[in-house]
Amino acid sequence: PHVEIMHGDALETNLNELIPESKQYKLVANLPYYIATAIVRRFLEASHRPSVIVVTVQKEVALSMAAPEGKTGLLGVATQFYGKPKIMGTIRPGSFYPPPKVTSAVLRIDVYPSPPVQVSSEKGFFTFVRTGFSAPRKQLKGVLSQTWNIPADDVKRVLASVGIDWKRRAETLTLNEWGALYSEGEAAGWQI
Repeated sequence: PHVEIMHGDALETNLNELIPESKQYKLVANLPYYIATAIVRRFLEASHRPSVIVVTVQKEVALSMAAPEGKTGLLGVATQFYGKPKIMGTIRPGSFYPPPKVTSAVLRIDVYPSPPVQVSSEKGFFTFVRTGFSAPRKQLKGVLSQTWNIPADDVKRVLASVGIDWKRRAETLTLNEWGALYSEGEAAGWQI
């Protein structure tokens, strides 16, 4: 009697209608791999987020989401902005029928009540971070300068003001450094 089954598309269902704001909930799923990151992102970005997410995803996706500081890609920053991911274990392809061609992983994300990095706009922040990762092999100074049409010396000055060496690449930044750089760039008048 305490279970209600609802049929719908996880990417289109109105989450506010699905789960009332007054109820805490958890997301547990074996997600279709081709839309796994989109579904996880949708729940992480929702106004009423789950307290915990436990999902089966492709191992490489789980590794990206749970990447350690200094080796984080865009997916890792986007996940770790909202919660603390941890790989709980892996699942061999032979555990499924038919077996997929990839190894799977069980990923747990303990969702923060609010992001640990405060930014003026989450959308603006992620646009900024996406820019940083647009040329992952290039130094931040060059990527930000070229993309946002900001003089290189201005970019170097802002990077230095938040303690980031201008020669670093996007993957080496911590979540806190991304937040500080975004805020300082806004304060410097960067049109992000």
